[in-house]
Amino acid sequence: MQDVMKNANKAGLFYGLAQAGRTLYISIVFYIGLELLVLEWGEEPKKVFIATYMLFFSYMSLGA
Repeated sequence: MQDVMKNANKAGLFYGLAQAGRTLYISIVFYIGLELLVLEWGEEPKKVFIATYMLFFSYMSLGA
């Protein structure tokens, strides 16, 4: 029983790290999109958000 609990804790930890990594990756790309496309190149913020959101919505649905 102790071995099962240790393995379950490890699995939970790895799952949490994977979710955190995915969320951080998406956050970094949104930030880069803001900095590069909106502030540097003068693109419309709403269009940049919609384009990035569409990409990541499809990305997240593939993993589900």
